[in-house]
Amino acid sequence: MRFLKVLIFLILALALAWFAALNWVPVTVKLWAPYELVIRLPVLIVAAVLIGWLPSALFHSVNRWRWTRKLTRTERELEAHKVVAEPATPAAPTTATVNTEIAPPQAQPIITPPAGA
Repeated sequence: MRFLKVLIFLILALALAWFAALNWVPVTVKLWAPYELVIRLPVLIVAAVLIGWLPSALFHSVNRWRWTRKLTRTERELEAHKVVAEPATPAAPTTATVNTEIAPPQAQPIITPPAGA
């Protein structure tokens, strides 16, 4: 799988290099009234892609950091809760605490036949 990923990136890099070699021409970008920017076309395209990608990459990084912090905090709270909830030494059951009866006799249901039987 890793080989396939490297192969795809290599093909993309070669296609980008081929495109850049064929279109290495200066382009004039009019910024505002007296200012113009003369830049090579591939550099302009790469800069535009990076400027468009940057906000989403920052948003993703911030969200990932926030969720990692939240997960770490929740794991710490769960671990602290486990430590508090577990007794230090398990108590052995005694004969006084073990109930062998299922239910007292007065708690048994009374079965009545249906009417007309």
